[in-house]
Amino acid sequence: MRTLTSVLCLLVLGCSASNHHQEETDHLVQMHSDIWNMMGLSESAQKELNNFVLHVNTNIQLNEVEHPAKMDKIEVKRDPNWQKQTHEEYMQKHRERFTKLGVSESTQKELFGAMNVVWRALRDPNVPAEQKAMAEKIRDMMKELPACCDDAIFERAAR
Repeated sequence: MRTLTSVLCLLVLGCSASNHHQEETDHLVQMHSDIWNMMGLSESAQKELNNFVLHVNTNIQLNEVEHPAKMDKIEVKRDPNWQKQTHEEYMQKHRERFTKLGVSESTQKELFGAMNVVWRALRDPNVPAEQKAMAEKIRDMMKELPACCDDAIFERAAR
């Protein structure tokens, strides 16, 4: 019932707000899909991950409509030292996030395999230039994503 009420609140805001939210969601899913494709993830892994993107983004949008004052108080929390993370810290932080989301083991396995390739390509001077360029593009695209590496994302998306 609460979800139905939330959806109705979004509808009451009018078509322009709904269109804006839909465009924002479509763009966010497309950005993620482009990254998943570049990482070589399977169709099933991409579908699962995009479902999480949709779920989290929808919850954030609903919370922004229903509780704007509360949402304004939640600060984006990004690790200022993310570039200094060790490989183990980087993987552990993502493992925790994927576990909280409920990402399946098979999708996590694919993601971690692809993440290892990207990590290595960004740091190993012996990696072919084409692979390094692809890894740099993936890294840059990830930086463009709004708050995906935000440690407060679960608080913002809580329902």
